[in-house]
Amino acid sequence: MDPKTSFTSKLFDFEEVDLEDELDLELTRLYTEYREAVKEKSEIELHNYLQDKASVNENNLFQCLSFVNRDNFAAVLSKLHYLAIHIKFQQIKFGVKEQMFWLISELTSLNVQSIDNIYLCLLRQIKGGDITQPNILLCEQMLKLLITRRAWLDMYPRVIATVVYTFLRLIPDHRPTHLSGLQEKEVRFVVGLLREKWVACCSIGRDLIRALQDVSSIPEIGQLWDDMLNVPERLSPRFKGIDTILKQPTPKEYLWCRLTPDIEAKLLYILQNLPLGHYQRNLGWFLQRYLNGPESEPFFVDVIRFIVSGWYPSNQILQSDIVPRYVVIGSMLRAIKTDINLITPLEPAMLLMERSAERYPYISSIIMEFLKLSVDEYYPPMKDYMARCVSCGMQTMLSKGVIRSLMPIYKCLSQDDVTRECMRSLFGAFLKQDAASGIPIPQTQLLLETRPQRPPTNNDKVEESMLAEFSIPEITRQTDIIDQEEGEGEEGEIINDERPMDEGDDDDVDRYLYGDTEKEKEKLAEPSEKGETQAERGDVWDDDIFKDDTQLPEVAAVPQSADTTEDTTMGEVHLTEDAKEMPAEEPMNISRSDDVKELVENDKRHMDPVAAEKALEWHEGANSDAENEEECEDNEQATERMQSNQSYWIFGDALKRFQLSCSVVNAGKTGDNGEEYEAQMLRTKHSLKEILSVYLRMAIPAETLAPNVAPQIRSIASRLLLEHSHVVFEDEPTEDSVIQNSQNDPFDLLMVTFWNVKNTAALRDKMVRLIGCITHSSKKGRRHLVGMRWWMHIACRLDLQSKCGVISQESMKEIMGCYETFVGQGCGVDIERDHYIKQYIVEDLRMLAEHNILLFHTVVPWIYRLLPEMAIGNVDLLKIVVTMALPDQVGELVCMIHYGTIRLFGDSIDADFLMSSLEMNPFEVMSMWQIVAAELQGHPERVDVFFSTPDILRVFQAKLRSEIMPPLLAVLASIQPTKKLIEALVQITSTEKQGLDVKWQFVTAALNYWATITRESLQRCLSELVSSLLDAAESETDESNEEISQISSQVIKTLQTWWAPPYRCKETEIFSNDRNLLAKLSRLGIMVGQSCPKEWTQEARRKKRSIVLDLDDSE
Repeated sequence: MDPKTSFTSKLFDFEEVDLEDELDLELTRLYTEYREAVKEKSEIELHNYLQDKASVNENNLFQCLSFVNRDNFAAVLSKLHYLAIHIKFQQIKFGVKEQMFWLISELTSLNVQSIDNIYLCLLRQIKGGDITQPNILLCEQMLKLLITRRAWLDMYPRVIATVVYTFLRLIPDHRPTHLSGLQEKEVRFVVGLLREKWVACCSIGRDLIRALQDVSSIPEIGQLWDDMLNVPERLSPRFKGIDTILKQPTPKEYLWCRLTPDIEAKLLYILQNLPLGHYQRNLGWFLQRYLNGPESEPFFVDVIRFIVSGWYPSNQILQSDIVPRYVVIGSMLRAIKTDINLITPLEPAMLLMERSAERYPYISSIIMEFLKLSVDEYYPPMKDYMARCVSCGMQTMLSKGVIRSLMPIYKCLSQDDVTRECMRSLFGAFLKQDAASGIPIPQTQLLLETRPQRPPTNNDKVEESMLAEFSIPEITRQTDIIDQEEGEGEEGEIINDERPMDEGDDDDVDRYLYGDTEKEKEKLAEPSEKGETQAERGDVWDDDIFKDDTQLPEVAAVPQSADTTEDTTMGEVHLTEDAKEMPAEEPMNISRSDDVKELVENDKRHMDPVAAEKALEWHEGANSDAENEEECEDNEQATERMQSNQSYWIFGDALKRFQLSCSVVNAGKTGDNGEEYEAQMLRTKHSLKEILSVYLRMAIPAETLAPNVAPQIRSIASRLLLEHSHVVFEDEPTEDSVIQNSQNDPFDLLMVTFWNVKNTAALRDKMVRLIGCITHSSKKGRRHLVGMRWWMHIACRLDLQSKCGVISQESMKEIMGCYETFVGQGCGVDIERDHYIKQYIVEDLRMLAEHNILLFHTVVPWIYRLLPEMAIGNVDLLKIVVTMALPDQVGELVCMIHYGTIRLFGDSIDADFLMSSLEMNPFEVMSMWQIVAAELQGHPERVDVFFSTPDILRVFQAKLRSEIMPPLLAVLASIQPTKKLIEALVQITSTEKQGLDVKWQFVTAALNYWATITRESLQRCLSELVSSLLDAAESETDESNEEISQISSQVIKTLQTWWAPPYRCKETEIFSNDRNLLAKLSRLGIMVGQSCPKEWTQEARRKKRSIVLDLDDSE
């Protein structure tokens, strides 16, 4: 062996006499060539070289890959799986996807282990409700791959079932004519799988029936549907009928497969991380991104099915303030424009019904009617079986405390008779049981949901400011109501963390509304003078209480010991933070006759808290952490003033009786002190009546009296907020009737007194001043509680008067003026009064809408009619009106605007508000633009100004949605065209998608209407517009020549598009044959550099030739 040619083997330990191995030599040669090829090349150059070679020789390279494979392609599959499940799969380039599908096809031909997981991942990446080109191409690629590898598919039942379920849900999306070819392929493929692999497809469960029913109108699938119902043995000898599938729940895996990894990740982020008051922005973005447009509405079914049955919150989430599932579902339901049956599981639907019964009764009605329809007509042979299943589900929910009773829903005033009849048919036995058991029907339909036993936190309140910030409205706001769900423990056992609450817990609504603060907890934990903490007395929540299964202790003022709980007299009552025990009564000195004047001077300093504030905290929910301590301090200060200043002798003992009774009422009603509570409430109102009688007869300033009654009135109103939010007057209330009625509280008496004296100017002013002092003496929070109760009382009065037909416009105008007066009392010297009142009325009405939507709709028209300076053009108020309005309320407002009774926008419409309104859900967008159209219709000057405003034009240019086209076209149809209006309209059109997008459709639709109805006016306006543009373009001194050129180009493009298919019609031909107009347009196009059709130029030349001939003849 020549030593010069010898080499050291990398594979073997050769001796000098051994011959070289041929494989060793070949590998050595190739390795040497590789080293020479990569010498002095960068990494990017090497990557590009390998990429080029791989693209050209993919078959050869795959063959080489199979030669070197030693792990059954595990490394290759791991890379493919990473790409197939990636949340940004949609962003992968088309060429890369083509190579992926080719490689997957080749691996499938080799029957590589675990390749079926790649198929399942790719099926998930096909988005439902999406007919964009990338998604359609992905669907076609997947279908082609499955058809090509059909023999392999037959060996994997799980993949077969997933493919069938996926394409059954996709077939309805592909109904447009340009996708009919794809739909036919899908139908043939799916029907073939169903007929040949029916048993494997039955593993889908009852969702297979739902999916088949959605597409049963297609002939091929209709025949399959008929065989399944009437001749089941044709599908499989083992198949006994549709009832066997309907009794089989759908596994979660099939519900997961309809959500792409990207959609699932973003949806789970909302359900697992966002608190109840902060989810709206994210959910609004989610709906806008994935569920926006009519073609996306069938996809709502898959998303809600996933939320209801495909994912369950953990125990940790249930015990937190994370947004409950039913709230998200309710927001999604309100974003749907068409009537689609969505919810089948009872538990989330019943929670949604319960929370929506008062504020959104149409949601409760839809769910109940759908449930009744499903039982009666979905499959009549199994009607009785389905009815028993629904009844069993309701019995389970009632037994586990998901809802305590059906009676609050059944008795809700906003429910219609059809819904009640459905409830009687489905749940009649449970309604009888509830009535027999004497379950009280709360006046509010917002019941506190049973939840893990823990003390309320600051997160238990939902701030009104949070609810006002987003476009998607809330189902409920008082508490972070947790979705009832059975979680799974660490050892696999089923844990139900939620236990039914005692009926007495409804008295703790105030604590749920405003929450406990850390400071308050620390203060409550401090020992009292007797050496015991309030937790030991049973006055507060204690964390140790929740570690066992004992019943929740009542938050009451009654002292408790470790062993016994005894009845106590009034003198033995221990009061909570909201009501301290009154000191012993001291003899009163009535020797000074001028104490009233001195008292005024001493107490005026207590009544200017708002003027000292630099910024007003608008939101009622945004109370400070020390609010309860503030109320307590107010009570103590009032007591100290009564003791230190003997000028209160004029009220006798009425003030002291009032405060002592209020302390007991504020302590709450328990099972042991029910009669005492009612007696003290009666005594409270009797005492307040005496106080108000003295106040109205004597020269006592409101600033003097308010500090001694305001904390108690506000505190009781807050504690009884839920119970009194739906109290209505059957007859005209009087002072005596309010006192005797246990449903009325001291604030009701205050309002009745005001109403009785409203016709006497002096007394009315005194009552308004007192109400203002009660409102603004709260330094931090609860201001809007008084305003909300004011409007609630006025709305009840309006309802009573409307029944009698005696509503007085003058009287209502005076009442509106009284509201401005008492609200304006809190306006500081450095705050603009009108702006202050505008913001104040917004928050008052927001709180009213949250608690009683019916009364809100009663007062809104009157506010716009009689408080025009504060309401008209108030964008924040308009947002609430649009968010809360139902279709019938929108219709009423539109009619009132057409009558000329009210106006909502005024002379100008805020462009920023219009832009933000386009981000609302579709129904709210349609409602708002119906109101805009009502304000503009029939007013040519307003319409011209509206469309010509630059900011408005930018709104339409940036985002013109299909939902607002009908009201805008109705506006344009109500007036004659003008040159200014047509000039504004042509500027809306897009220069990129000529003739294709919504803007072009809108402008051409308006022109077509005018061409049909007012042809002469339109022809004249077009001629004037083109002539004015010619004059401006010919003027060399015109500084806006660039703007003129742009407008001229858009006019030419618009008319060119309008006169061409598909918009060309008989009416447009008249305009396109107007020689004078064509000649002007041709000249204008030459001047601004815009090309025109050839026939326009010919018409211009003919006209010019005719002019020359006329001149020759004249010579």
